[in-house]
Amino acid sequence: MRIGIDARLYSPRFGGVGRYVQELIDHLAHIDQENEYILFFNEEDYSQYLAPNARFSKRRITAKRGTLQEQTLFVKDLNREQLDLMHFTNFDVPVLYKKPCIVTIHDLSLIKYPSGSQGFLQKMQQNMMLNNIMANARRLITVSQVIKEEAIKLVGAPVDRIRIINKAVSDQFQTESVDKKLLESLKIRLGIEKPYVLTVSFWHKQSNLINLIKAYNLFRNRYNTDNQLVIVGKPNQEEDAVRQVITELGLGNHVILTGFVDDRDLPLIYKGAHMYIHPALDEGFGMTVLEAMASNVPVACANAGALAEICGADNAIFFEPQDTTNIAEAFHHVFDDEHVSSALKKKGLEQVKKYSWKDTAEKTLALYKEVAQELPAQNGGAVQGVAGIAGSMTKSMTDTAGRMTKSVTETAGRLQDQGKETLGKVTKRE
Repeated sequence: MRIGIDARLYSPRFGGVGRYVQELIDHLAHIDQENEYILFFNEEDYSQYLAPNARFSKRRITAKRGTLQEQTLFVKDLNREQLDLMHFTNFDVPVLYKKPCIVTIHDLSLIKYPSGSQGFLQKMQQNMMLNNIMANARRLITVSQVIKEEAIKLVGAPVDRIRIINKAVSDQFQTESVDKKLLESLKIRLGIEKPYVLTVSFWHKQSNLINLIKAYNLFRNRYNTDNQLVIVGKPNQEEDAVRQVITELGLGNHVILTGFVDDRDLPLIYKGAHMYIHPALDEGFGMTVLEAMASNVPVACANAGALAEICGADNAIFFEPQDTTNIAEAFHHVFDDEHVSSALKKKGLEQVKKYSWKDTAEKTLALYKEVAQELPAQNGGAVQGVAGIAGSMTKSMTDTAGRMTKSVTETAGRLQDQGKETLGKVTKRE
């Protein structure tokens, strides 16, 4: 097959979706020795990606996500490649693309938490896109059972076309040792001076960072504890509100805002944490929670979204994300109780073993093959279409050769009979 993959979010800077795209492509390159892959990158990542073998090739996409050009120029780019199957790794599916495709749904925050800045045209485009996906996608991949159920309920996803394929944890978070010198250097650079609680998150309203900071302040005051809260992630629309609450509570020296941290430093930050906390109001999977578990860090997280499903009910301390007192108690139970902390570390390491990117890639490849069995020969793709044409040509050539052989044989027979008859007449005259 000739398979296209939307790699415009290929980078950990795009959060869990970006890591999913990166790991899926990298693992498909190791396990699939048959199919051809065309990867569609944005300008920045196109030059960075080096294809691992001849079966993988890349294309530069200039059309920006969420623009009219995405609906026109990107579709032309896709159609030019004559793909058997296209895998859109996020919701960004052009409305005008009608060829066979698979779409991965990571969460439904687009529907549940619409941006207040969205204009009428943006909302209309979003609705058209979702309707197009539900009507035309051959399969929908959801990353958890929770997202499957939400997709059915909120956007009318057809049950028979949904497959659950979990995400996983990257290898760099699963190393047992840590370079203490590098860790200390990083802590100095970031201003981390005390034992710290870590959270890694996008700064959305549903990330619940303000309640987290208020709960952290309760925890410090109630239990007279001396530590820091480290928030990793690129600030966006919530930045002003987050900084304001930090100032109002006098936590300027206790809450560290690191901004975006790349893959060289992120595993170190996990390894150095005393505990990890995830306060999100909603979560489609919870990759950062698994990254913390893989780093041998005890976890407390919100009882929200897919977190209990992915973490396991007994492998973390759960709290109600809107209840700051409840969050403060979760801080205390994990940070201050060594027995709880030690037990959670062991359970977390076992839980992480259930997930692997190799398994993600294998299940995704199996889904590609499943869809391929349903595609008609006249799809225009490189596999079934060419195979059908080749088969027809072979049959036609065989039939023609058979007819020619029969005709030559019959003609030779007639000539031989005519020759005998003529020879007989000549003999009689003599």
